[in-house]
Amino acid sequence: REAFLRLIDRIRNNHVRNSGYYVRKGIRDALFEASLKTKFETAAYFDSLLQTGEAELGQEYRASGAATATKDRFISMLRGLLKSQIPGEGQIVGAVLLGSYARDAAVPSSDIDVELVSIDGNPARVMEFRALVEKTWKEMGEAAPLQIHYPFAMPASAEIISRMREESQIVIGADTQSEAALGA
Repeated sequence: REAFLRLIDRIRNNHVRNSGYYVRKGIRDALFEASLKTKFETAAYFDSLLQTGEAELGQEYRASGAATATKDRFISMLRGLLKSQIPGEGQIVGAVLLGSYARDAAVPSSDIDVELVSIDGNPARVMEFRALVEKTWKEMGEAAPLQIHYPFAMPASAEIISRMREESQIVIGADTQSEAALGA
């Protein structure tokens, strides 16, 4: 019991910046694994989860400014690529940064979660733009993996974007005017 309570305190403290989902997930996962152990192994199992791990590395990563620097480089790169788009059907006009980088809760192994926004919801250019983003990021020598969601695009609608997620998000456009139009 005491080992489990220590684990719950650690999960709560390490996920202060994250949504309640991650607190519940951490507790649920630990309970599931513990259910497979004997009563004699349970306390040692919970205590083993208290070792220094990704949460502490994440705190260092954020405190050092590395997480913010990675996010800023990604946003800058993406803005440049958005500016280079040729106007027309399916034009990618923006993106929504989601997940741990949007919440300022990234750890060194976090991926960068992005959803693309086209001018008309037409997915015609999504795959090409997605490949360009991935290629450019890789050429920059960046380590953070990209997760560009879905092979389609949302229409450029501030209302849709605002309803899209409950968690933190950062709307990215080619410039401040386009970001404002997308609801930033």
